[in-house]
Amino acid sequence: MKVSFWGVRGSIPTPLPPEALKRMIAAVLMRAQPADLASPETREAFLGRLPPCIFGTVGGQHHLILFTHFHWDRLQGLPFFSPSGYQRGNRLIFCGPREDLPEILEGQRRPPCFPVGMEAMGAEKRFVRLARPGERICGLEAYWKEMKHPGGCLAYKIERYDWGHTSYSMAVDSAAEWNIRTLALFHRDPSYNDRKIHGILNSAQWHRARLHKRSFEVILAMEGRELEL
Repeated sequence: MKVSFWGVRGSIPTPLPPEALKRMIAAVLMRAQPADLASPETREAFLGRLPPCIFGTVGGQHHLILFTHFHWDRLQGLPFFSPSGYQRGNRLIFCGPREDLPEILEGQRRPPCFPVGMEAMGAEKRFVRLARPGERICGLEAYWKEMKHPGGCLAYKIERYDWGHTSYSMAVDSAAEWNIRTLALFHRDPSYNDRKIHGILNSAQWHRARLHKRSFEVILAMEGRELEL
């Protein structure tokens, strides 16, 4: 089975600003030696030796999972869920306890709000109404409760330890306790730049190395990254 990562940043989109791109280019130029630029082969080798925080980006898209509420920041990525949403043979499962979930999502894709309707998405679309807490979705049990938020909001629990946003040390400890083979870190503070995120990865890997159970891997969930299971 192949697992692909989309929307790894979390909360809101955080595109790479021009100043951050300039700093990355400057860091690359500072490391380059004349021999590194002598041929296409040496240039490729040089780029391959650069640390990930300089060459490449974690990704700035936000994610869609179970619907907590329907404010614009929760829905804005749906029309651009590509290629998965537009590729025939794929399946998208939209879950929430509201009966009018299809009408809400389709309403976002009607003029004058957006020119391309949901029917343009070639993937099979399935809408699942969660009728009762503890209902199973893809083999997992989903629980929810109402929260105080303008217009209403739901908090979900998918049989996950603690409150869902955790420190790297707690994530590593949990992975070790549950015999996880690969821990992928995702959903970061939107204010964190890529250097900060890679620093968290280094700290998580250091913490893993100090444990008795060291046989698992700690990686970053990066936009477009794929894992073979």
